[in-house]
Amino acid sequence: RKSGKVKEMNRELSPYLDDEKRRIQDEGGFVKFVQNPYSSHGEGTLRVNGVLAMTRAFGNFTLKPFVTAIPEVKFRKIRKDDMYLCLASDGLWETVTNEDVSAYLLHYGTHVGTERLV
Repeated sequence: RKSGKVKEMNRELSPYLDDEKRRIQDEGGFVKFVQNPYSSHGEGTLRVNGVLAMTRAFGNFTLKPFVTAIPEVKFRKIRKDDMYLCLASDGLWETVTNEDVSAYLLHYGTHVGTERLV
């Protein structure tokens, strides 16, 4: 929005969400904590069938039907004070916040701002 306030339109679909974990298990898959081999503090992440850290993705045919490409969809009316709709992959969202993206786009505009984010 022009005010810089961000309206998040999705949620990160990961094995940490109870409904996603249940969906995977209902399909016959499992969610497993996998420790980072380079961590000395026991850090790691939940992974679908011990492999993928996300529950929705294109490709990954070996993990079908546990990892699906079917999106979670939300509808929202566009308002006059809405300025941008940012569509990005997990690669961006793992490194910046919604507020970071908003600040970049409000400061640099769409052309320069998107180049700087990537």
